[in-house]
Amino acid sequence: GSGVLEDNTQPGSRSEPSITAVRPGSVERGKSQQIVFTLNPVMNQRIPAELPSWVQVGPFDARAIARSGDEITAEFEIPMDASLGVFFDCHIEFGTGARPIAIKKNDVLRVVE
Repeated sequence: GSGVLEDNTQPGSRSEPSITAVRPGSVERGKSQQIVFTLNPVMNQRIPAELPSWVQVGPFDARAIARSGDEITAEFEIPMDASLGVFFDCHIEFGTGARPIAIKKNDVLRVVE
């Protein structure tokens, strides 16, 4: 893809994935959960070294974001009425203004009881 959103998670993608891992892969309803996103070090020239301005998994926005090298840790509040069993995509955005850089990975997290 070209443009602001990099979605290279589809089969047959010609480039390396920007996000290589998301841990854990499931979270519980009604709890505050920390999720760790591992960025691909090969993609460092395209991913800013700064703290992301926004992290989202499915409909959930991160309440707190931290970064150490290629790992981003984000805290999410998972509501009691969150949909069960559905796999959600994640989006990580760097910068603000007219052209922020956004990366994503599909089907990374699901809510369990």
